[in-house]
Parts: sequence; C-alpha cells; structure tokens
Amino acid sequence: MCDFNNLSSNENGFILRCRQCGYYQVGFAGIMLSLNGEDYDKFCRLIEHLNGRPVDEDKRHSRHIVIPTPYYGVNLLLCKHEIDELQMLLSTAETELVAQSMMALFTDN
Repeated sequence: MCDFNNLSSNENGFILRCRQCGYYQVGFAGIMLSLNGEDYDKFCRLIEHLNGRPVDEDKRHSRHIVIPTPYYGVNLLLCKHEIDELQMLLSTAETELVAQSMMALFTDN
C-alpha cells in the first residue's frame, strides 16, 4: 500500500510521491495520472517545454494544447493558463524534493 508524501498542492491540483514505491500521482484539471519516476521526469520536461512556448493572448484560455501521456489513447487537453499553473505545481514539487533530499543527509545514519 502506498504512503504518499504531498510535494505540492493548490486549489486546482496536487503532486504526490509514494515513499515506498516512488510512483508519483499528478492530479490536475480533473485528471489524475500515476507515473513512475522516468515517466514523471519526461512529463515535467514536456510541461516545462510547453510552458516556454509563446501563445497568442486570444488563445491563452482556449484548450488547444495536447499533452500525451504514457497511457494509450489518453491525452490531456489544456490551455496556456493551465500549463502555467501545472508548471508552478511541478516546480514547487521539485523544490520540495530537493529540500527533503538535503534534510535526509542530516537525518539518515
């Protein structure tokens, strides 16, 4: 049974990581993805890439950005505003993971 650590959350989503198996759960925009570490890293890089792409202001709130998932036939459809929010969640989660890793250096014997 998974023991999840909340790495990041806000009113629209969350990022959790299981302390035992290392799987991540990404909940956002009404969808929850369970990803292994490799797929989570790929997902983070993809969102970072999409976040850096310019979008016309009139399309900022239009869901036109297709994000593939590791699941056959399942894609996310988000707008630029949601990509920005998701990137913020992922960035906060990464900062939390780094902080926890650093703290573990002092607590693990």
